[in-house]
Amino acid sequence: MLDGAILLVTAVPLHYAVLRVTGGWLPRRESWGLNGLLELLAADLGNVLVWLAPLLVMASLYTVLFTALMGRTPGQRAVGLVVISRRGERPRWHVAVLRLLGLLLGAIPAGLGAIWIAIDREKRGLHDHIAGTYVVRVS
Repeated sequence: MLDGAILLVTAVPLHYAVLRVTGGWLPRRESWGLNGLLELLAADLGNVLVWLAPLLVMASLYTVLFTALMGRTPGQRAVGLVVISRRGERPRWHVAVLRLLGLLLGAIPAGLGAIWIAIDREKRGLHDHIAGTYVVRVS
């Protein structure tokens, strides 16, 4: 949740600034809640993808940078979790990217990649299996 809050405070304003400068599609200001969802569903798919792209790029950079540089995001740090490789080390860049690709792949079929954690013996998500990583609790 902390990671989501950080992205909300940083990425969303930057996202809207990028779309304003580039002339990208923006939902109407009064479109919040159900109205916003309905407007998004009624919008052209190309516009929606262009609208989502900056957010996905920023969230991806956030995840990969923190995982590769620190082994965890600020949210994971707050709850005492760290991502490690098979060797017990901080994931390297290519592993952090693989893990992100696994997260995106697992999100496509209705979030089944995250549900995988609940049924996996080792409590690893699809993204962890793809990247060869583990999430462990630290003091």
